[in-house]
Amino acid sequence: MSLSWNIFPHDLHLSSPLRTLRGSISQRRVWLVQVADNDVVGWGEASPLPGFGGEQPEDCLQALASIPDQARAALGYAQSLGDRAPCAAAAIRGALADRSARQRGLPLARQLAAATGSRPSSRLRCNALLVDPRTASFSPPTHGCYKWKSSGNIDADIATAHQLSEQWGTEVKQRIDANGGWSIDDCRRFAKECQGLAIDYVEQPLPVGQEEALAALTEVQLRVGLDESLSSLATIGRVLSECWAEVLVIKMQWLGGFPALRQIVHLAQARHPRRVVVSSTLDSCIGRAHALHACAALGLDHEFHGLDTGALLANDPSDGEGATITGGDWRLPETSGLGVEWPIS
Repeated sequence: MSLSWNIFPHDLHLSSPLRTLRGSISQRRVWLVQVADNDVVGWGEASPLPGFGGEQPEDCLQALASIPDQARAALGYAQSLGDRAPCAAAAIRGALADRSARQRGLPLARQLAAATGSRPSSRLRCNALLVDPRTASFSPPTHGCYKWKSSGNIDADIATAHQLSEQWGTEVKQRIDANGGWSIDDCRRFAKECQGLAIDYVEQPLPVGQEEALAALTEVQLRVGLDESLSSLATIGRVLSECWAEVLVIKMQWLGGFPALRQIVHLAQARHPRRVVVSSTLDSCIGRAHALHACAALGLDHEFHGLDTGALLANDPSDGEGATITGGDWRLPETSGLGVEWPIS
């Protein structure tokens, strides 16, 4: 039986601009991909973000315009896209998986886990984002881990880390996203002056292309995570073989979706075990729900994942990712498929 495919562009507006060292983001476009077979539909999302990750939007749209109308052929087509259009591939795979799970009456995480022979998690740990860490210290923490972005000034970053630690103690972990804005000397200084604080890791301390310099940090107590450097499975393989980072921060939609995440987890747990944290691409409730179900399917319940970004969006039509947050943890729904709907007919 033939499948019908529909592509819906949607502009996501941020409640307030998100500042990064690459520039400020106030809105971004995603493409919702719907596959339908009789009364059963499935949803995927393509979320390239120019200058940050994924293919160019025009390449993504071109790939989405030629999806075959048979499920097996569509999966083969997604596989053929490779690094050329990973966001389109993720959307196609996600939509097909959601549709299949709904047909079988299973939560998506359970179906994905069954296909990989693993046991899915029902609870995931949530890493919260501090948009403005200067004011966050006046509120009691509701999560066990918080991420905040570097100010671009190492003195200010050190002061913020101490301020939050004094307010929260060592029970709450901090992650600092440097967005490639630090130097090796900054890293050494931060490690020295923040020794004893509950710093989980510093994300992307050096600019993309300077990963080899991270070898100079082996003598200091500073855990490093890489994000922007992980632009393909090939670069991830090199990062692992060279032991440049202890944490891989993965935006799975920019790498091809669930199969890519599964492969990365396998590689990371091989000879030199490394941590895998899954992060948002500033996507809609559809994309975030896919990432949550993927984490649950692979049993990644020991990490704090950076997927709680719905509050940054002013016009995300869902009030969640198909999951509820209680005590800083996600509880995944038992409904079939993603557990979240997009209000498009």
